[in-house]
Amino acid sequence: MKKELKTKIFIFSGKIGAGKTTLLKNWMAENENRTGFLSPKIEGKRYFENIEIGEQQLLEVKNSSLKIGKYSFDPIVFTWAESELLNQINAQKEWLIIDEIGPLEIRKKQGFYKLILKIIANQTSLKPKIIFVVRDFMVAEFMEQYHFQNMKILAKEFFTTESKFPDLLGITLCGGESKRMKTDKALLKYTGKPQWKVVAELLKPFCEEVVISINEKQEELWAKKKRAQFIVDDKKFQNHGPISGILSVIEKYPNQGLMIAGTDFPFLKMEQLIQLNNERSPNYEAVCFEKDGFLQPLVSILEKEAIEKLKQFFEERNDSLRKFLGEIKTKKIVVDGGNFLDNINTEEDYLKLRHD
Repeated sequence: MKKELKTKIFIFSGKIGAGKTTLLKNWMAENENRTGFLSPKIEGKRYFENIEIGEQQLLEVKNSSLKIGKYSFDPIVFTWAESELLNQINAQKEWLIIDEIGPLEIRKKQGFYKLILKIIANQTSLKPKIIFVVRDFMVAEFMEQYHFQNMKILAKEFFTTESKFPDLLGITLCGGESKRMKTDKALLKYTGKPQWKVVAELLKPFCEEVVISINEKQEELWAKKKRAQFIVDDKKFQNHGPISGILSVIEKYPNQGLMIAGTDFPFLKMEQLIQLNNERSPNYEAVCFEKDGFLQPLVSILEKEAIEKLKQFFEERNDSLRKFLGEIKTKKIVVDGGNFLDNINTEEDYLKLRHD
């Protein structure tokens, strides 16, 4: 049975050139209840394509007031697209796609900027569910710029297994001892907010719900005073590292896949979680990053098929999440560069990063 989605506004994202437009076009062709605009590249030029009637218009021009870098866009074509999209929003369709949102809308308040504001003003009465296609490195900016209610990010796999695609529960892992830091790393502020809240907010667009995994000491010292869904390590799982927090969450949410992120990754950004989410597949039980030959379980996804195996793994006196990921069907995303998996473990490193 198909699951009814309560959310009305969605984002689909991925790296440039990853085939998003082709995937969406194929998905839209499967069902006449889906409409919108795509922006395919044809012979190196960007077009707008009205899926409703199959009409294409060249978007790129030699020079205009709509300009990003070396690219100029035709304002008349944007006006045409906006008018058509407004008509489609009011039609009796289930889904509407707007491809794509980029620097024009987010940094220059041009392009589809006014259209987005109209959608925001009427979001409670929208008929179709709307998918904005946004470049991965701009999703966080888009969400900060435009304040939609309960916006969710779709995984690539949604467009091939829509009716069967399972939700995720987000886990912000805070329960470490922070011995080298000599203070609770979950409370450190790199951007003005405590790190436990920053990570929870990163997870929220991917998950139906986000919980904060903490230990007993954290509950007593600070968590009781905060408004959030905290889950304290169960006594039967205590003193086994990060697996203690994950198993304690599973006790309360036994039948859900998990998106996991630790609080000690200050360089972690939305685009890395988008990449992680887009690698989900029915062929795998987990997704994680691999750097320098090591799997990183503290920024990962465990599908619900892996949950019983994790409990069995622990019952057999194992507590290494890295070892567990190596034993099940895990999709490994090899990291060639970047620092988003780097930890900050000492007060000296923290202060240096704050002052850089």
